[in-house]
Amino acid sequence: MMIYSPEEIEAQAKLMAEEAHLNDPDIRTIYFFKADEEVRLLEVTPSVPKSGEMDVFYFRPAPKYGMPAPSGVAMVRPEELHSLSLPKGWGTLEQAKTILSNGRA
Repeated sequence: MMIYSPEEIEAQAKLMAEEAHLNDPDIRTIYFFKADEEVRLLEVTPSVPKSGEMDVFYFRPAPKYGMPAPSGVAMVRPEELHSLSLPKGWGTLEQAKTILSNGRA
């Protein structure tokens, strides 16, 4: 398992948040959960269906595109944000850093 610097992880998180917002302008908030081995993002958007679960989509590193670390992205509807459990090992919403709010990084 590779360990990445906090600066690498956060820079990738910000890049991914900006790209996500370009593809889904309805995203209200993106939370960043600090980890040494991967980027962890939670996107709050009305564009996803109500599911009753918080699934994570995992992606391999793509260094040539400025994404050296693997990443995990979960998406949730605004009304489900506080009723669903975060992925195991991600911590709490209070520990997360908001990197995009109301469409602004």
